[in-house]
Amino acid sequence: MSGGGGGGGGGDAPDAIAVGNEAATVNRERLLRLQRLSEQVRMGGKGSMRRKKKATGVRPGATDDKKLQAVIKRLALSQIPQIDEINMFKDDGTVLTFALPKLQANISANTYVLSGSAPQQRRLEELLDDVGVLSQLGPENLAHIQQLMQQLSTQEKQSDDVPQVPDADFEAVATQAADTTASSA
Repeated sequence: MSGGGGGGGGGDAPDAIAVGNEAATVNRERLLRLQRLSEQVRMGGKGSMRRKKKATGVRPGATDDKKLQAVIKRLALSQIPQIDEINMFKDDGTVLTFALPKLQANISANTYVLSGSAPQQRRLEELLDDVGVLSQLGPENLAHIQQLMQQLSTQEKQSDDVPQVPDADFEAVATQAADTTASSA
Protein backbone atom coordinates (compact mmCIF):
# COMPACT_ATOMS: atom_id res chain seq x y z
CA MET A 1 0.00 0.00 0.00
CA SER A 2 1.10 3.45 -0.69
CA GLY A 3 0.85 5.92 2.10
CA GLY A 4 -1.18 8.32 0.01
CA GLY A 5 -4.09 8.86 2.31
CA GLY A 6 -7.52 8.59 0.79
CA GLY A 7 -9.05 9.23 -2.46
CA GLY A 8 -7.76 7.22 -5.24
CA GLY A 9 -4.38 6.15 -6.14
CA GLY A 10 -1.46 7.99 -7.80
CA GLY A 11 0.47 10.95 -6.66
CA ASP A 12 -1.42 13.41 -8.83
CA ALA A 13 -2.68 16.14 -6.52
CA PRO A 14 -5.96 16.97 -8.28
CA ASP A 15 -7.03 13.31 -8.31
CA ALA A 16 -6.26 12.97 -4.62
CA ILE A 17 -8.92 15.49 -3.66
CA ALA A 18 -12.22 14.04 -2.50
CA VAL A 19 -14.99 14.65 -5.02
CA GLY A 20 -17.85 14.88 -2.52
CA ASN A 21 -16.44 17.83 -0.65
CA GLU A 22 -17.66 21.15 -2.11
CA ALA A 23 -14.67 23.15 -0.87
CA ALA A 24 -12.35 20.60 -2.43
CA THR A 25 -13.95 21.00 -5.87
CA VAL A 26 -13.52 24.77 -5.66
CA ASN A 27 -9.87 24.24 -4.73
CA ARG A 28 -9.47 21.83 -7.64
CA GLU A 29 -10.88 24.39 -10.10
CA ARG A 30 -8.60 27.05 -8.66
CA LEU A 31 -5.59 24.72 -8.95
CA LEU A 32 -6.35 23.94 -12.60
CA ARG A 33 -6.78 27.62 -13.40
CA LEU A 34 -3.47 28.48 -11.71
CA GLN A 35 -1.70 25.71 -13.63
CA ARG A 36 -2.99 27.13 -16.91
CA LEU A 37 -1.85 30.62 -15.93
CA SER A 38 1.58 29.40 -14.86
CA GLU A 39 2.14 27.79 -18.25
CA GLN A 40 1.30 31.08 -19.96
CA VAL A 41 3.91 33.07 -18.06
CA ARG A 42 6.72 30.50 -18.25
CA MET A 43 9.44 31.78 -20.56
CA GLY A 44 12.05 29.04 -20.42
CA GLY A 45 12.01 25.32 -19.74
CA LYS A 46 10.53 23.47 -16.77
CA GLY A 47 13.06 24.61 -14.21
CA SER A 48 13.24 28.25 -15.26
CA MET A 49 11.78 31.24 -13.51
CA ARG A 50 8.32 32.34 -14.47
CA ARG A 51 8.01 35.95 -15.52
CA LYS A 52 5.67 37.86 -17.71
CA LYS A 53 7.05 38.66 -21.09
CA LYS A 54 7.92 42.34 -21.28
CA ALA A 55 6.87 44.40 -24.25
CA THR A 56 9.65 45.45 -26.55
CA GLY A 57 10.79 49.06 -26.62
CA VAL A 58 9.00 49.88 -29.87
CA ARG A 59 6.30 52.49 -29.55
CA PRO A 60 2.98 51.61 -31.20
CA GLY A 61 3.06 54.34 -33.86
CA ALA A 62 6.61 53.57 -35.00
CA THR A 63 5.61 50.65 -37.20
CA ASP A 64 2.88 52.74 -38.83
CA ASP A 65 5.40 55.52 -39.52
CA LYS A 66 7.81 53.06 -41.12
CA LYS A 67 5.07 51.65 -43.35
CA LEU A 68 3.99 55.15 -44.33
CA GLN A 69 7.54 56.18 -45.20
CA ALA A 70 7.92 53.04 -47.34
CA VAL A 71 4.74 53.89 -49.27
CA ILE A 72 5.90 57.49 -49.76
CA LYS A 73 9.22 56.27 -51.10
CA ARG A 74 7.49 53.87 -53.50
CA LEU A 75 5.24 56.65 -54.84
CA ALA A 76 8.32 58.73 -55.71
CA LEU A 77 7.07 61.82 -53.92
CA SER A 78 9.32 64.85 -53.81
CA GLN A 79 9.27 67.44 -51.04
CA ILE A 80 7.97 70.93 -51.77
CA PRO A 81 10.03 73.37 -49.64
CA GLN A 82 9.26 76.73 -48.04
CA ILE A 83 5.58 76.35 -47.23
CA ASP A 84 4.57 78.39 -44.20
CA GLU A 85 0.89 77.52 -43.96
CA ILE A 86 -1.75 75.36 -45.62
CA ASN A 87 -5.46 76.14 -45.35
CA MET A 88 -8.07 73.49 -46.15
CA PHE A 89 -11.59 74.86 -46.57
CA LYS A 90 -14.43 72.56 -45.54
CA ASP A 91 -18.04 72.72 -46.72
CA ASP A 92 -19.39 73.66 -43.28
CA GLY A 93 -17.46 76.95 -43.20
CA THR A 94 -14.55 75.80 -41.08
CA VAL A 95 -10.92 76.00 -42.10
CA LEU A 96 -8.15 73.59 -41.14
CA THR A 97 -4.89 75.51 -40.82
CA PHE A 98 -1.59 73.63 -40.84
CA ALA A 99 1.35 75.75 -39.66
CA LEU A 100 4.80 74.87 -41.08
CA PRO A 101 3.73 71.59 -42.69
CA LYS A 102 5.85 69.13 -44.61
CA LEU A 103 4.36 68.70 -48.07
CA GLN A 104 5.41 65.98 -50.48
CA ALA A 105 3.92 65.64 -53.94
CA ASN A 106 3.96 63.77 -57.21
CA ILE A 107 2.19 66.28 -59.42
CA SER A 108 1.96 64.01 -62.46
CA ALA A 109 0.13 61.38 -60.39
CA ASN A 110 -1.94 64.04 -58.59
CA THR A 111 -0.76 62.67 -55.22
CA TYR A 112 0.00 64.83 -52.20
CA VAL A 113 1.11 63.94 -48.67
CA LEU A 114 0.69 66.53 -45.93
CA SER A 115 2.37 65.83 -42.59
CA GLY A 116 3.17 67.84 -39.52
CA SER A 117 1.58 68.96 -36.29
CA ALA A 118 -2.15 68.82 -35.66
CA PRO A 119 -4.18 71.45 -37.52
CA GLN A 120 -6.06 74.31 -35.93
CA GLN A 121 -9.75 74.38 -36.76
CA ARG A 122 -11.15 77.89 -37.16
CA ARG A 123 -14.23 79.55 -38.61
CA LEU A 124 -13.95 81.33 -41.95
CA GLU A 125 -15.01 84.61 -40.29
CA GLU A 126 -11.81 84.57 -38.21
CA LEU A 127 -9.68 84.40 -41.35
CA LEU A 128 -11.37 87.21 -43.31
CA ASP A 129 -8.94 89.78 -41.84
CA ASP A 130 -6.07 88.05 -43.62
CA VAL A 131 -5.92 89.23 -47.24
CA GLY A 132 -4.00 86.13 -48.34
CA VAL A 133 -6.87 83.86 -47.33
CA LEU A 134 -9.33 85.69 -49.59
CA SER A 135 -7.14 84.97 -52.60
CA GLN A 136 -7.18 81.26 -51.72
CA LEU A 137 -10.96 81.02 -51.75
CA GLY A 138 -12.50 79.48 -54.81
CA PRO A 139 -15.90 79.86 -56.47
CA GLU A 140 -17.37 77.15 -54.25
CA ASN A 141 -16.95 79.45 -51.24
CA LEU A 142 -18.51 82.49 -52.95
CA ALA A 143 -21.99 81.81 -51.55
CA HIS A 144 -20.59 81.41 -48.07
CA ILE A 145 -18.70 84.72 -48.33
CA GLN A 146 -21.84 86.54 -49.56
CA GLN A 147 -23.75 85.17 -46.58
CA LEU A 148 -21.02 86.41 -44.22
CA MET A 149 -21.07 89.86 -45.82
CA GLN A 150 -24.85 90.10 -45.32
CA GLN A 151 -24.45 89.14 -41.67
CA LEU A 152 -21.74 91.76 -41.20
CA SER A 153 -23.84 94.49 -42.84
CA THR A 154 -26.84 93.71 -40.61
CA GLN A 155 -24.59 93.81 -37.56
CA GLU A 156 -23.26 97.23 -38.64
CA LYS A 157 -26.79 98.58 -39.05
CA GLN A 158 -27.69 97.34 -35.60
CA SER A 159 -24.57 98.85 -34.03
CA ASP A 160 -25.10 102.23 -35.80
CA ASP A 161 -28.44 102.75 -34.10
CA VAL A 162 -28.22 105.28 -31.27
CA PRO A 163 -30.22 104.17 -28.28
CA GLN A 164 -33.10 106.39 -27.23
CA VAL A 165 -32.58 108.02 -23.85
CA PRO A 166 -35.72 108.69 -21.85
CA ASP A 167 -36.33 112.26 -20.75
CA ALA A 168 -34.51 112.51 -17.50
CA ASP A 169 -32.78 115.18 -15.56
CA PHE A 170 -29.21 113.93 -15.31
CA GLU A 171 -28.15 116.79 -13.05
CA ALA A 172 -30.80 115.89 -10.48
CA VAL A 173 -29.72 112.26 -10.49
CA ALA A 174 -26.07 113.27 -10.08
CA THR A 175 -26.82 115.57 -7.14
CA GLN A 176 -28.89 112.84 -5.49
CA ALA A 177 -26.03 110.40 -5.81
CA ALA A 178 -23.60 112.96 -4.36
CA ASP A 179 -25.95 113.66 -1.43
CA THR A 180 -26.32 109.95 -0.58
CA THR A 181 -22.54 109.41 -0.64
CA ALA A 182 -21.96 112.49 1.53
CA SER A 183 -24.58 111.42 4.09
CA SER A 184 -23.21 107.88 4.33
CA ALA A 185 -19.70 109.18 5.03
